[in-house]
Amino acid sequence: MRAILALALFASPIFAHAASVYLTPGDGTYGVGDTFIAEVRVLTDDACINAADIEIVYPKESMRAVDFSKGSSILSLWVREPVLDYERGIVSFAGGIPGGYCGRVQGDPSLSNILGRIAFTVVGTSENADVLISNNARLYAHDGLGTEIVPERSVASFTLLREPQLSANEWIQEVQEDTIPPEAFTVEAHSTRGIFSGRYFLVFSTTDKQSGLDHFELYERGAWRTVTSPHALRFKSLDDIRVRAIDKAGNERLGEYDAEAAPESQASIDLSFIIFGVILVVLIAFSRLYLRPREKPTDPASGA
Repeated sequence: MRAILALALFASPIFAHAASVYLTPGDGTYGVGDTFIAEVRVLTDDACINAADIEIVYPKESMRAVDFSKGSSILSLWVREPVLDYERGIVSFAGGIPGGYCGRVQGDPSLSNILGRIAFTVVGTSENADVLISNNARLYAHDGLGTEIVPERSVASFTLLREPQLSANEWIQEVQEDTIPPEAFTVEAHSTRGIFSGRYFLVFSTTDKQSGLDHFELYERGAWRTVTSPHALRFKSLDDIRVRAIDKAGNERLGEYDAEAAPESQASIDLSFIIFGVILVVLIAFSRLYLRPREKPTDPASGA
């Protein structure tokens, strides 16, 4: 998994670049029933990174992670989708930045270093509810080797009271204010021998910068159903392919699919070769039986 995350195939030792992963806000006071948003952020000093494998631990007796937004993340390639483990009180995810990230661009007024945003709901009281970055967290340097970086980690500590402290649910309010659909995207069809048994499969991806992408749906044989990329088609036809992206607010974006660029099915290619081979064998056999020169019959009178 980590070799994939590093976007390189070379093993390398841990490198002591200065980098840290932390949460904002780092503290605060909330009450039972409140839902607030904590942002997972990264700071780099002399390092450029191209991947992150992050695990966050929270007190499950007093808090619950109810949602995760990738909308503002600098990660664009999600190797492992965010997992909310309620039983253990853990949030984990892993992704990459193919172009690398070296910190805030000069002149950019915003601190665009978000890895992900977690919505927490308070379910119990606590004087010191600590949410921390696990020591399993890793970053990977954008150095051509995928050098592993052990980041500095911080702890966010919250005071959780019995009575609610917020006038509104921060996460629901943010989702309700999102009226913008996901980013435009294309749907590509492929067929390769040895992958999905030679069947057609679709590849697609997009992002949503507001509430975050929720899921994709495919229209096939008269019905929409939830799918992930890559997706192998159940049927051999590429007619009327439609894939739509839906964000957490319910906004939709239909992907662009170029039917003229659709590949010929590998299964069809294989069948063509089989048919061609059978015909060739028949022609060779026919030529040997009927087209080869025949020997002249022996004349009994010649005494030969």
